[in-house]
Amino acid sequence: MHQYPPRDIIQTKDGNFIICGSIFRSATNSDIVVAKINGSEGKVSKSYSFGGENFDFGSSIMQTQDGGFIIAGLNSSSGGRIRATTDPLGGYDMYIIKLNADGVAEWDSKFGGAGYDSGATAIELPDKSYIVCGASSSIGSKGSNDVFIVRTNSIGQRIGNPIYYGDTEEDVAHAMKSTSDGGFIISGFTASTKEQTNGGKDFFLLKIRNDGSLGWKKPFGSTDDEISFDVIETTKKEFFAIGSTENGNNPNSPQVYYVKTNAKGDEIGKKVLNLQTFGRGASLIETPDCGLMIFGTSFNNNSKDFLLIKTDENGDF
Repeated sequence: MHQYPPRDIIQTKDGNFIICGSIFRSATNSDIVVAKINGSEGKVSKSYSFGGENFDFGSSIMQTQDGGFIIAGLNSSSGGRIRATTDPLGGYDMYIIKLNADGVAEWDSKFGGAGYDSGATAIELPDKSYIVCGASSSIGSKGSNDVFIVRTNSIGQRIGNPIYYGDTEEDVAHAMKSTSDGGFIISGFTASTKEQTNGGKDFFLLKIRNDGSLGWKKPFGSTDDEISFDVIETTKKEFFAIGSTENGNNPNSPQVYYVKTNAKGDEIGKKVLNLQTFGRGASLIETPDCGLMIFGTSFNNNSKDFLLIKTDENGDF
């Protein structure tokens, strides 16, 4: 076994924690891995892996109403420790796995076409159906990658047609959250000239109504490359998106960057967090004092470290 890069962590209803990621078993094979962490001791109490003969990656995990879990990621395998419900649709496919409370796989589904399709986030809805977002370069997309949204029933069967948002260049979703109005907010990046006017890559926020239609989509950024990895709705019904900004001429010098908008997507603040090291913001939560806790990675002297930043409600620290 080689690497074990975690991609998501949640606290479960029993006070423990679940980590989701991938484990590389060889240069040509990886599996999705889930580890349960004892909340009082911080030790791994159980771990599970799911995959086939090729690459399988886990991007996010969410606890479901029945105490189980839904995982989103991507899949290029056709069999193995959990056999996919369909043969591979393309090189990589959007992939979801439903686990019961004991970590046993109940079902899995994949979606996509002949191109590259990936899952970033899956959310269970009140009726126990699911909405999954990610990126796609298959039929229906307009560019090299488009934001890709799929709705399924409670057992992973697709409902209706997939939804694509984007233009002629890359448009990628990295995170999706439920919003207080019953809809969703999606964050990622766009490189499409129709979607952004600042050059390079920009933060891309999409507000989806509760019926699945588009409320608004807006880019945010500068002449450098800005990529968002997470977004939240605050108690004030504002949106904070976190990620990084990076000069294309110096690709190894990212800085933590955030954008704040009102409920309509109008920008009301943005900031580069000038740290003593380079870094990227990967996820964030709102704290009880209406501030932010930002988690990410810092880069210093050819090493990578965890990065944790606490800000006030204005994003200052």
